[in-house]
Amino acid sequence: MKKIITLASLAFCVLILVCCKKHSEVFSSSIAGSWELRKVTGGFRGIYPGNDYAPGNGNTWIISNATYQTYHNHSLIHSGSYSLGKDLSPATGQVTDFLILNANEKIYFEVQNDTMTLYRGELAYDGTIEKYKRIEDNR
Repeated sequence: MKKIITLASLAFCVLILVCCKKHSEVFSSSIAGSWELRKVTGGFRGIYPGNDYAPGNGNTWIISNATYQTYHNHSLIHSGSYSLGKDLSPATGQVTDFLILNANEKIYFEVQNDTMTLYRGELAYDGTIEKYKRIEDNR
């Protein structure tokens, strides 16, 4: 009987170790790189009045492991540090990665192959979807 209890306890411990993942906030470096705007859809677009953008348009993000820079028409408009997280996106209704820029602005994003999609705000309230193409891999 003692042998059965020992084996059952051992099996339970192994099961716990195999099934439980340690929660850690390790994020993919897939967002690191240089990205150029290709398309904007959604509400009020401010400085991006059109829908489609040709290569070389100068509307870019340069993202390293801890900092970012954004350019409009080749001129720097924002820079600083960022952190990453995951939360329910109001735009997609799904758990999505997000950037927190300079500790206050939250932008949800997805990266698939060479395309980065940014979800700004809620689409019903003039939010936008911005699609960027990777132009350089800084990872």
